[in-house]
Order: sequence, then structure tokens, then C-alpha cells
Amino acid sequence: MVNYLASIPPSLSSSQFDLVYNALSLCIAAMIGAALFFFNAKSEVGDKYKPAIVISGVVVSIAAYHYFRIFNSWEAAYALQDGIDLSDN
Repeated sequence: MVNYLASIPPSLSSSQFDLVYNALSLCIAAMIGAALFFFNAKSEVGDKYKPAIVISGVVVSIAAYHYFRIFNSWEAAYALQDGIDLSDN
């Protein structure tokens, strides 16, 4: 087996950091939007499906919270200065 982790660079460029930063931001926004959709859609569906809509909203809200925590960890884990990773890996 090939060890793929050996090819990961020891530091990130500014554009690599920004790519992950923006992807996490987009995921958080999508999850919050989905949660708002589910909670607002509760009144538009039949009584039979309301529990499923509420559970979906709760699950997506929990996922958004976790992505927010991951985002904060990502932001705190790297200290970029002039596009160079200064964190202790």
C-alpha cells in the first residue's frame, strides 16, 4: 500500500488555507439554511410528516453546530503570515 499522507505538504499556502476556510463557511451556511427551511416547512406538510421535518431540522442544526466548531478549530490551528503557515504542526 502507498502511504498517501507522506505527500501532504508540511505547510499550507494561503490559497490552500482559504479553500478549506471557504468550504467550511459554505457548509455552515448551507446547514443553517437547511435548518431554517425544515423548521419553516413544518407548517406546510401533513401531520403525518411533521415529526420527520422537525427531526431533520434538529439533525441539521446539530451538524451546523459541529461544522462551526470545526471551522473555529481550523481557524485557530493555523497562523498565516504572508501566505506561510506559522503554526506548530
